[in-house]
Amino acid sequence: MNSLLKPLTSELDLYQSVEICEIKRESNSWQLQSSNNQEYGPFDSVAVCIPAPQARNLVMTTKPCWYRILDSVKYEPCLTAMIVLEGNKPDFRYASLENHPQVWRQIEQVENGKCAANLSCWVVHATPAWSSAYLECDYSQFANELAREFLLLNELSHENLLRLNGHRWRYARVNIPLGELSLFDNELQLGLAGDWCLGPNVENAFCSGIDIADKFLLNISKS
Repeated sequence: MNSLLKPLTSELDLYQSVEICEIKRESNSWQLQSSNNQEYGPFDSVAVCIPAPQARNLVMTTKPCWYRILDSVKYEPCLTAMIVLEGNKPDFRYASLENHPQVWRQIEQVENGKCAANLSCWVVHATPAWSSAYLECDYSQFANELAREFLLLNELSHENLLRLNGHRWRYARVNIPLGELSLFDNELQLGLAGDWCLGPNVENAFCSGIDIADKFLLNISKS
């Protein structure tokens, strides 16, 4: 999914695998502090584009009224198994199982030639209800449960299973959005954006991101 963004970062200073745990307003600028006590800044503006519960924790001291607003945003989780099969495979590339109690979607990953000719790569998404029930389980536990059901559904043997990983997508799908394009404080030069502003789809994330970018750029043009 990040292939759309990679070309946009060529002229940016990009820091990966950095968890920002605090943002601090000092005079007319921002300082960011990471979980390993590294500081970044000063910055004129800060845009926070992460899930609402995580954004809430960052702004609770500088913008407490947003903290309360963000409490209204609700998510459904999605536990995911990433499966590599050897030999036999399902005869479809995508399947949605709306009425299955455990498996929601089965998707074959065919891009970038990641799998050899005799292999196939699959992503299995659990239903929101099943994901909520097993959310705090170990990765191996829920991944094995999903893989077992995937093999059973598609009449495949466990011998076909070559590799298995699990991913806990805690904030996967917005089911109660904020109902606004973004949040922006002109005086603080602080903005919040994400799919959670409008709804569960990637289009909602794009619209929110464009809106917060326009607000920052409008402010720059006035200064």
